[in-house]
Amino acid sequence: MSQRVFIALNLPATVKNELGGVILQLQKQLSGQPIKWVDPPILHLTLHFLGEIDDQTLAEVAKLLTVEIAKYPVLSLALGKLGCFTLPNGSPRVIWVELNEVGGESLRQLQSALKKGLEDLGLETDHRSWQTHITLGRVKDETRFSLPSVKIAPLNFLVETIDLMKSELQPGGPIYTSLEKFNLKKE
Repeated sequence: MSQRVFIALNLPATVKNELGGVILQLQKQLSGQPIKWVDPPILHLTLHFLGEIDDQTLAEVAKLLTVEIAKYPVLSLALGKLGCFTLPNGSPRVIWVELNEVGGESLRQLQSALKKGLEDLGLETDHRSWQTHITLGRVKDETRFSLPSVKIAPLNFLVETIDLMKSELQPGGPIYTSLEKFNLKKE
């Protein structure tokens, strides 16, 4: 049996609530634009999307995560600025908020180490430059508009675990379930 999975940093409720408010502001300012907004309870930071993998590969990924994640300290993070990925023609594609690590580069190092480990297991990884972002909305059509100015509280928060997540695509939107949590190192 195979499952659609990804590796994610799940956000505390306070951060999801703040970003839910940001999404509401954006919805008002961008009403009429063809944007599919993310439901705040499922907001997260994706470290790696793995797609459909079988149970044996899933077990190998879990072993990799157990070993690698334990090498990195609990993460101190803060919300950053609003941004947008665009198509080559300049049309916005993904609206996101930046996630910044406070006082270190552990998150980037962890993401890079996991990328190497996943590739060693024979899994495909995204070869684009990794941007620490939380997707707020996806633009459905090639349309042009400017991103409005929205105030985002620079919330600081700690993350102690990284999750291996299952994604089930449903007509009403995806359902994400944590298959297993992996602890970061407490110093």
